[in-house]
Amino acid sequence: MIDIQKFALLKLELAVFHRIYKNSKSQRIEPFLSKKVISFTSVNDDKVKFLKSELLKVIKDRGVSISFLDPPKSETPSIIIDIFQKFNNTEIKEEERRDYFLEKSKFFAKKLNEYHNLTMPGGILAILYGTIEVQLEPIIEDDAREEKKTEDIDNELKKHILIIAKIEEIEGLQAIQEENEIDIQMVHNLIWSRKANVMKVGVFYND
Repeated sequence: MIDIQKFALLKLELAVFHRIYKNSKSQRIEPFLSKKVISFTSVNDDKVKFLKSELLKVIKDRGVSISFLDPPKSETPSIIIDIFQKFNNTEIKEEERRDYFLEKSKFFAKKLNEYHNLTMPGGILAILYGTIEVQLEPIIEDDAREEKKTEDIDNELKKHILIIAKIEEIEGLQAIQEENEIDIQMVHNLIWSRKANVMKVGVFYND
């Protein structure tokens, strides 16, 4: 089982929500791919806390730790590592990081849709990036640390987290999309009203 205390200081920062449809025998429907990355701020803080709580419930109740020790056959671990490296690289502009995050989130949605069989319900695929604050032992002298960029120091105190979660709609319900995008408000409403459940969650980080 997973030690849920590891995620006590989890801070969700970015998200992309894609729509996966239930397929029929006669038709395989392409996923709806969002076109923007959502930033979590104080404006939507209550919705983010609610989503985080629902995610942690699933992790606590059904979470199992899996380590990637050897180069896996799947592309997914390599992509996740690339995402972490880009967010950790202070030389890369924030806009470039977000664009890469958006494009790779679309990759995950397309892959899920490829494996989506007729018995699987539709829903929302949430790709979430966040960090966990960690306390590291000093590894350089104070004088040298003062010369480092503040952002570099902040990165040393963060563990990057990527969460891929499928929020499944109750059978018969069709989530309403507003302005061709799915936002945190819609996700919150679906879960809060019990019209959708967080069923599957993958959490990736370097331990």
